[in-house]
Amino acid sequence: MSVAGSPVAARGRQAPASVLTWLAQYRADHGLQIRRTLLDGMPGWHFDDLGNLVHQTGRFFSVRGLETIDVDSRQVIDGGPILLQRDVGVLGIITRRIGGVMHYLMQAKIEPGNPGQVQVSPTVQATRSNYDRAHGGGATAYLDWFLPAPSGQVLADSLQGEHSAVFFHKHNRNMLVSVDQDVPESESHRWLTRTELRDCMWQDHVLNMDSRCVLAHLPTLPVGPSRHTDAEVQSWLTSLRATDLAEARLVGLDQVPYRGDRGVIRTSADFRVVGVQVSGGNREVVGWSQPLVEYTSTREEILLVAEHQGEPHLLIQARHEAGSRAGFEAYPSVTHVGRDSPLSQELQELALSSQAEIVYSTLHSEEGGRFLGATSRYTIARVPDEVMGRPLPAGYMWVTPAQAQMLTMGSYTVSVQMRTMLAVLTTGCVVL
Repeated sequence: MSVAGSPVAARGRQAPASVLTWLAQYRADHGLQIRRTLLDGMPGWHFDDLGNLVHQTGRFFSVRGLETIDVDSRQVIDGGPILLQRDVGVLGIITRRIGGVMHYLMQAKIEPGNPGQVQVSPTVQATRSNYDRAHGGGATAYLDWFLPAPSGQVLADSLQGEHSAVFFHKHNRNMLVSVDQDVPESESHRWLTRTELRDCMWQDHVLNMDSRCVLAHLPTLPVGPSRHTDAEVQSWLTSLRATDLAEARLVGLDQVPYRGDRGVIRTSADFRVVGVQVSGGNREVVGWSQPLVEYTSTREEILLVAEHQGEPHLLIQARHEAGSRAGFEAYPSVTHVGRDSPLSQELQELALSSQAEIVYSTLHSEEGGRFLGATSRYTIARVPDEVMGRPLPAGYMWVTPAQAQMLTMGSYTVSVQMRTMLAVLTTGCVVL
């Protein structure tokens, strides 16, 4: 395994000065003013007769109740608040070869929940409510390169879920489209190289969640010999889904337990729903109120890497979070989206022990349009190869990077957290 810069050097690696200057200037010109407010005091939002927090248009998203049911007994085994957003978002990046080098049209986008407000986002990052202009604002720039049909060669196009512990069946269309035509830059959009994106990946809170999710699909990972065949990897995930004994149903928010009141909704998990009032900037509308999800701690996402017959393999796990659309999805080796297990704690201790080599460790924030300052540390650790010989539960499997990326070709198969790990590899931060 080789790393684009040693772990020590990587901690000090900076995104390109031109990118940081662009983001800083954009924030200076279009920064938002954000003020916390109570959920029951937000203009345009109200609690309905079932206790659900909804927008007056019926669009965007709502805060509902969710119950998880045992399939056999039909008994409720868990319940709590969940965000419902039926819109399918478009996350699309235009690529083009310029001067013999592949470039990617990226956007400086301000979101109220982003640390630093402005981060590098895809060419298009919009829900249907946004591009249908349900908010009464302006049109979505560059959207016609993706909808109603892609205007170029499609490199990737898949539906993937988003934070299934927080959202019910929320999913986005992840798209990469290669074009030959000249696509002009703008104040908010700039062509960046893969090297520039790689350096952005090393920097805390520069490349936003949606960019990382789309870049996970870059066709850059080499195919090599593997411990399991591609069919076995797909069968592993399919088998877990086919034997799943839990299902979820939406209910009124008043029907599920939660702490707090209608000013702040606190869940049994480590997040809460809070309200904000936003003004300023150059968004489609100049001011609005909305709920945001706030984590109560920084989360740890850890991916273990070892070699099998000279070929690097990743330890991935399959998890079923309450809001998942299709059941089990692929996650990193350790993910703190839910309750810790003894095995999770054991793997985390291994990753941070003297037996392991940390080859990547960076703080990334979650999507700032729905999360408020939500931060996760993403770590990739090289562990001794003999670790691959240890017995693991059925929900874990060692796969090659190419096989992990192969799973993104299906729908609702690879979690947001695992797609960030794949983006570390596809952009060349860590070369396995």
